[in-house]
Amino acid sequence: MKEKELFQRFRSAIVHAARLIFTDFRTQYQEERFYSFAIYADNYAGGMNPATQTEEAWQRALATNTMYGKDELGILRYCPDEWDMDYCGVPHHKKEWLDAIRLIEPILDDENLSWEQAVRPTFESMIEALAELDADGFFGRGSEREEITLMIWITDSSLAEEWWAHSIKRLNSDAVYRRFIASGIPECYTAQVR
Repeated sequence: MKEKELFQRFRSAIVHAARLIFTDFRTQYQEERFYSFAIYADNYAGGMNPATQTEEAWQRALATNTMYGKDELGILRYCPDEWDMDYCGVPHHKKEWLDAIRLIEPILDDENLSWEQAVRPTFESMIEALAELDADGFFGRGSEREEITLMIWITDSSLAEEWWAHSIKRLNSDAVYRRFIASGIPECYTAQVR
């Protein structure tokens, strides 16, 4: 199967699985106000998972924060590594999520492909999956959508400096991106964004 076709199938499967999973999170925490949805992975696109966060979970994290100063609170608010783990992963619809991940494994495991040929397009597919859900109105429209920040995150990697803010700028309005920047995000995460 051609790589391009495989990436398209992967993206479609991620859209389907993420829609189910994010819907479950919304149902489980229906009394809370969601402000962010993400797909995250490591620097080789392994361990890929969906994640979300609510204002209420953010307030709980803020109340117990001992790690971040005022000028870095954006990391606590927007970095999926810092989010409440009850809002991350695949508690339900594990089969759908794993089926999607298995589609991309032949490319990620192919030793003949470089990082640029295998992983970069996978990260792009993660962004495109969120964009497709957004285009369908899954995250709302108008002012409802403006309350949400979509992103991908590369966990425990300097690649986050390239992809995090870049994905937020691509997936969201200028107002949402400016809110993200103003929240206290260190410049190393935003310096590469044009």
